[in-house]
Amino acid sequence: MENKSEKPIRNEIRDEELDAFFEENASEASKRPWDTEEWEEKREETIGDECEWCGGKEDLVIHHKEHEDMQWWKLWDRIRDYAFEKSDAYEELEIPTNECCPNCKSQSIYTRETKEPEYRCQKCKSEFDEPAEKEGSLKNSERYWKAMNEYVQRDDVREWITEQFGQIYEEYWESYFNMEYTATVCKSCHYAYHENNQKICSECGETYADYRGDLQKYVCWDCVVEIKELEKCPECGENWYNPEHRDECKKCRHNYSVETADFVCADCGEEWENQVVMEPPGIFHYHEADCEQGSIKQKGVTYYVCPDCDYESESEETVKLHVDNTNCSPEKIERKTYD
Repeated sequence: MENKSEKPIRNEIRDEELDAFFEENASEASKRPWDTEEWEEKREETIGDECEWCGGKEDLVIHHKEHEDMQWWKLWDRIRDYAFEKSDAYEELEIPTNECCPNCKSQSIYTRETKEPEYRCQKCKSEFDEPAEKEGSLKNSERYWKAMNEYVQRDDVREWITEQFGQIYEEYWESYFNMEYTATVCKSCHYAYHENNQKICSECGETYADYRGDLQKYVCWDCVVEIKELEKCPECGENWYNPEHRDECKKCRHNYSVETADFVCADCGEEWENQVVMEPPGIFHYHEADCEQGSIKQKGVTYYVCPDCDYESESEETVKLHVDNTNCSPEKIERKTYD
């Protein structure tokens, strides 16, 4: 295993190469095309009359869409990884294999001691005598990094990676200087985007909004409420909910289920009302009444039961696994509800 307190050889080499590169080609910090007269002229030719995001006409700047938070060490690493995985050194590594289900190729398989076939797949429920095999992944394994460390120590490899890096570096600044992939935005929009990752709401165009993955655009909360037809929760009057799918907000649904859960002991019949679902009466009752562990059941909940041994669970899959791994062989799994 690599010592995490020490910098891996591949990273030491990367840092050495980048230090030498920037010493020869000027560091990123000193690469300031916006300080040149030529760049200023290009800016005047490129910049528009209004902000493309909000329509404002004051304090306009150039926003470079493809030049955000460039981290040069990550670029060097990507080139290195690409070179290594195309090399003979990588090809010589033995690809690991993993046992899997012959039907669906899932690795979620298990063995059974008392039933045949011996193997069963948790995903597709197939049963089989022997598992199939599929290729695993070398990525991030110890031998992967060991082979890479040896590979990047070669002078020709270091030279090639840095050469490719240099080409991309020059193309990057050439694109930046030529104002490619730019937009005219106001300083307010520019700040909101870079500091808070926000843009003007695409619906109302009035306020800055976060990006909504479910809507695939920047939308403010007021517009989200309108688009999704949300309403204030009738129970608490604070949170929002969708009346098309629910009767109340998530918080109230949770509180309701907690407050109204009733329990009964299947052994002695003692009952409890309004108990917390996640913390039903248990250890003290088992100790005081000498009832069997697990005998306390939630009322109104359907339990699945193995009729051969009375094993039960709220999950039908759990009972099926129990049957597969024991000598039980019921004709069917029964259901039971405690009232």
